[in-house]
Amino acid sequence: MDAKTKSIIAKVTPLAQNKDHLEVIKLLKQSVQGGQKNEIILGLLASSYAETGMKEKAKSCFLEILQTNKNNYLALFQMGMLEFNDRQFSDAIDNWEAVAAQPTDFIANYWIARSYMELNSPQQAKPYIHNASNRVPARHDLKSSISSLAVNVSGEH
Repeated sequence: MDAKTKSIIAKVTPLAQNKDHLEVIKLLKQSVQGGQKNEIILGLLASSYAETGMKEKAKSCFLEILQTNKNNYLALFQMGMLEFNDRQFSDAIDNWEAVAAQPTDFIANYWIARSYMELNSPQQAKPYIHNASNRVPARHDLKSSISSLAVNVSGEH
């Protein structure tokens, strides 16, 4: 990471921690306009847009990241979360597939399973909840949610 990016992160971190997302957006937009446009800055900008409810602007930033790096799993995951929250479950699944294919992933697998359950497709949810169940660390916060969803998926016919 270059020195300019580090400097920008140092400026916006306390603002983000204080939930001053509009000021974060202002500073990050200035950085982008000033030529400091990279995946990290765009990701922070997208996250700040999402935090303030500017979903389309957030999606636009994530898409810009994905144009330069189609394997940016954080951008893919966050884009999927925006779509899931908008009840665009199929679109969310499409974004999460590449993330879920990673051998250690359990979070995207969980969200894909949840999406399939929302789409009333428990059979399609089964392999994803199976992966999530097998991969989640024992003490992870999602462990109980994954276990509960696994029971629901198993109980559906």
